[in-house]
Amino acid sequence: MIDAPAVANQLAREWFIEQIWRAERRVEREAEARAEAARRRAQRPISASAEELHEALLEIPCDVWVPALTDIELPRHRTVCCPFHDDRTPSCRFYETRFHCFGCQASGDIFNFASRLWGVETHSPKFPTLRERLADHLLGVPA
Repeated sequence: MIDAPAVANQLAREWFIEQIWRAERRVEREAEARAEAARRRAQRPISASAEELHEALLEIPCDVWVPALTDIELPRHRTVCCPFHDDRTPSCRFYETRFHCFGCQASGDIFNFASRLWGVETHSPKFPTLRERLADHLLGVPA
């Protein structure tokens, strides 16, 4: 005689294990794709002109520059606790290449994020230094 509940439980366990395996492979593939994209960007010849550095930095997705600048891995929902203020719940949302914090209202692109993180104003004579520091840190282009 077949024990139907035991067979159903076994099938459910196997299905659940397969779903975990698929999720792990998906995460691995996404990480490999991000790493490959970063390698391609790094291999792309970039001259040190200010305009090209500016454009190259603006093209870098948040998935790459947030972990590189803050050691914060973006979760799948792309919302984390804001690094600019004391946050109990995640309020800083990252989009493709931009961010917005619903707590402190900070928002912008990679330059706005780095300027708040490093204390350098984007509308100051020190902006070229900020851009060169980002290029060196993320693109490997020496200042």
